Amino acid sequence: KKYKENIKNVKKILSGKSNFLLKDLSSKIKDFSSNEDYEKAKELRDRYVLLKELRERRILPPQYLSNPNLIEDIRHIELNDLSNLLKDHISHRKLHKIECYDVSHLAGTYQTASMVTFVNGNPDKSLYRHFKLKSGRVNDTQSISEVIKRRLKHAKDWDLPDLVIVDGGRGQVSSALKELMNLVPVVGIAKRDERLIFKKDNKFIEVKTKGHNCFYLIQRIRDEAHRFARRYHHLLIAKAIISI
Repeated sequence: KKYKENIKNVKKILSGKSNFLLKDLSSKIKDFSSNEDYEKAKELRDRYVLLKELRERRILPPQYLSNPNLIEDIRHIELNDLSNLLKDHISHRKLHKIECYDVSHLAGTYQTASMVTFVNGNPDKSLYRHFKLKSGRVNDTQSISEVIKRRLKHAKDWDLPDLVIVDGGRGQVSSALKELMNLVPVVGIAKRDERLIFKKDNKFIEVKTKGHNCFYLIQRIRDEAHRFARRYHHLLIAKAIISI
């Protein structure tokens, strides 16, 4: 039965009907989450992300045949494009190492934060970190302050990144800048169109990444930070339920 269902889904993808499959996966993810089956929800979420990336892929098979280093070249193009967008707004030297932070909580309880690290445009999971935050805070700006403070305690053994990205708007950007004290440039990601948010001369600037080569890089980084934060958040909830 499962095999036949998989074949049916493959046919949908090849027939250009992957949108229906995405809607079905999204519905199932919500159902499993509501029933607190977080493992199954995570499994389907991973499928959802991969399918969405497949639909948006800009690479054709013949391109791989003509250029074995295609992925590396694309990452280089994405990073160069991001660097060009940044240079008009913030001072930075290179983008070898990028860290992104996201906060997840349930009405202020079971608060977690994630730190995901991308090196040369690719995720380096050996450098990912989870943070269990103080309970009771429903203010994401305070949560970002806490996690940045804790991260800076490891400035020597973890090395500082070339860029910090926070999943959030002006408040989160201000909080991160205050804690980092110009040690590392900071950028926020708005919910709409993966807009980048900068603070320069006490003024906020928003720049759209859609239509730029770095759009997909920003999207991957943001989604990975969100996934990793929610993973730990769900684990804490599951442990709490088991202990009841």
